Amino acid sequence: MGARVIGRMPIIPGYTDGEENVASIIASLCDLGIDRVDVLPFHQLGEGKYESTGRAYACAGMRQLTADDVASVVRTCELAGLKVVVSGE
Repeated sequence: MGARVIGRMPIIPGYTDGEENVASIIASLCDLGIDRVDVLPFHQLGEGKYESTGRAYACAGMRQLTADDVASVVRTCELAGLKVVVSGE
């Protein structure tokens, strides 16, 4: 119908950062004709919100991604022909 769709790829260490997972997401985006992806690196900014409501934060202590971790995902996306925007840059 002509709508412009932007893919979003959350990258969470130990969950979605594996090469096989990233390749699968990229393949799905390309199959759907999507030409842009927003890469969303994991961060700890939500921890304070959980603390303020007295709830346990399940991701406490999880490492944040390095610039190299994100660069690898970006490079893989770009090699597939996707335009990439990294959230938080």
